[in-house]
Amino acid sequence: MIVRQELNLYSNIRVFAYSVIKDNILNLELKPGQKISELELVNILKIGKTPIREALIQLETENLINIFPKKGTFITKINLSKIEEGRYIRQLLEEDIHIKAMDCMTSDHIKFCYTLLENHSQVDFKDLVQQFHYDETFHRLIYEACGKSTTFQMIQTMNSDYKRYRLLATMEMAKFQKVLNEHHQILKYIEKKDKLQLKKATKKHLFQINYEKDVVINKYKQYFTY
Repeated sequence: MIVRQELNLYSNIRVFAYSVIKDNILNLELKPGQKISELELVNILKIGKTPIREALIQLETENLINIFPKKGTFITKINLSKIEEGRYIRQLLEEDIHIKAMDCMTSDHIKFCYTLLENHSQVDFKDLVQQFHYDETFHRLIYEACGKSTTFQMIQTMNSDYKRYRLLATMEMAKFQKVLNEHHQILKYIEKKDKLQLKKATKKHLFQINYEKDVVINKYKQYFTY
């Protein structure tokens, strides 16, 4: 487990514990199916059992862990049916959001996104956490420009299986340069207000996971469930 957060930045200890554990699950430092223990988390996070127990209960409601009495606590495996559902939800929303962005995004929004993409291109391709940070930030900025930040947060909460799968796929296919190029295309068509090409670029970007699924599942089959 890796602790990237600082306790003093959080409103309370429970939120800190929740954030750190969830971050490690979504970034695959805690592997799907892995057993974890409260004592181990206490030693790593250097906090008491109560906030950790409360954080684990919250994570169980989000289906990121399973707590089995007398057996232990396990990271949930990635549900294959939820991967497609997550992609489908995101496709429906982002096709609409990107079209709205042609009218909502100002020249300052566009300029800021181009700067973000330039910074993204400088990140070490092996640094998957930072790569994913820039990936998610690009999409979040478009939602925020359209006044849909809450919608983006809802997608993030619902799509944990989809997000973990995308990270596995990225590790396997080493495709961040391709993702970066597709982000450039999407932003270019938003800027040009080219609705037809924007819809094509968005669909291509979000359908990518279907092309690599068999390779990823075969290599990491122990991480998946149906």
